[in-house]
Amino acid sequence: FLGSTDETLMKAKEYLSVSFPKLKVVGTINGYINLENESIVSIINKSKAQILWIGLSSPKQEIWIDQNKNNIHCHVIQSVGDVFNFLAQTKLRGPIFIQLLGFEWFFRLIQNPKIYWRRYLIGIPKFIFLIIRERIKNN
Repeated sequence: FLGSTDETLMKAKEYLSVSFPKLKVVGTINGYINLENESIVSIINKSKAQILWIGLSSPKQEIWIDQNKNNIHCHVIQSVGDVFNFLAQTKLRGPIFIQLLGFEWFFRLIQNPKIYWRRYLIGIPKFIFLIIRERIKNN
């Protein structure tokens, strides 16, 4: 696991070890350290992890993956956003019915509009517009 705080990572690891006893979490790295440090990739490779979950903020996690993916010896590298917080139960998820309807983003927006308004009200519509524009351009 790469991301979040040491305390959150330990709670997430504990939760997963109870829920999935055969799962081996071979290491955790605090996401608030200097991510430019080349030793992070070395630590990940030495752990012989097959799956790497990266829970940094967006787009920080995607940029880090893109910059380091060729040097990491994992079978799967996955950006997981707030998953560590959800597993550690330090952050609430939306009610099940909201999750099933696909509106958990709205629940998060209401919980913390300062952080999420730009992503959900500007970023996503802009992304959809760019996809449509690209599709029209290619037809």
